[in-house]
Amino acid sequence: MKIITILILSVLFFLSGLTIAQNNLATGATPAASASSNGNYGPSNWNDGLIGPNYYFGWVGTDNSYPQPAWIQYEWNNSQTLNRLVFYPPTWNTGGGVPFNGNADLQYWDGSAWQTHISYFTTNTTTPDTLFFQQITTTKIRLTDFTCYGGENPGWDEIEAYYVPPVNVDVGVSSLENQFNSSPPQTKIKIWVRNYSDSLDAYDIPVYCKPGMSGVMNGFVTDTINPGDSVLYTFNDWFVIPIGTFQIITWAEAYGDLDHSNDTSTFVITPYSGIPDQNQTESTELITLIPNPASNKLNMKFNQSGEKQVTCYTLNGQKVLCRYTSKRTLKLDVSEWLPGVYFVDVKTTDGSYTITKLLIH
Repeated sequence: MKIITILILSVLFFLSGLTIAQNNLATGATPAASASSNGNYGPSNWNDGLIGPNYYFGWVGTDNSYPQPAWIQYEWNNSQTLNRLVFYPPTWNTGGGVPFNGNADLQYWDGSAWQTHISYFTTNTTTPDTLFFQQITTTKIRLTDFTCYGGENPGWDEIEAYYVPPVNVDVGVSSLENQFNSSPPQTKIKIWVRNYSDSLDAYDIPVYCKPGMSGVMNGFVTDTINPGDSVLYTFNDWFVIPIGTFQIITWAEAYGDLDHSNDTSTFVITPYSGIPDQNQTESTELITLIPNPASNKLNMKFNQSGEKQVTCYTLNGQKVLCRYTSKRTLKLDVSEWLPGVYFVDVKTTDGSYTITKLLIH
């Protein structure tokens, strides 16, 4: 009997650990909207934990008769770290409702202002839909600047919020998928994703890339990757092939990416009879960041002498630092920087440049 009791308690403890690891953080938030109902069809239905055809949903007013821009919001009493939202469309048995079909911006509160974090787009109006994003720590999030294609004033049966610890993976650029017949020529980026865990299968992996000075692209690898194996993934977005040298940075979730220093690949695109030819070249790094990730002090070591311009900016393109130096080292205090992904852009007087990813935690 003692053995059975201990076994049952051990199983319950294990299951409890799983529940804590993927706890729905939305249940502890206060929901609100720029315009909605009170009661049965108001925001309180988004995090009441009730999902299904016999429960109510909440909606938000997005047409021009309501305050603009429209928004929906969760607010917590204490800071929360999260990296995904799960949206459940409304069910028709509880009074109809317009499922969200369109796009909006996810914003977070940085303590003094709203910061746009990632765009959300969906055409999925019948089953739960998940938005994956780089982890943020905040007391408030909101979805705003709605564009609705399937009808104004959309509703949700439930909106859940989670932090799911990332797995130990590494990523890198595999190749470019060129479309030379388009005008102008376009390309897609194909990356490899490898699972370096000893025993855990990797799946549902958010991945990101930044080609040159373009914006950040995001995707979602749904394949299950066994320990030691890798898969190829192609980002959906096309972008115009630049003529000349450009760099691509790619990464997985910020704190699950195994290697934070070699995720940059350099490509040289040269015109040949009007058709670009792609050649991957060895990247000569101009800078080494120690440590990376960093939390308090950051040391930059440069591999070239002479005058250099060092610019650091966020995923959203917000510049946080710009320095000129001719030294081989530069020491920075980053203790006040918000956690997340930053880009370090180094340019030299001879035209050389590199863009390196920096993680702050």
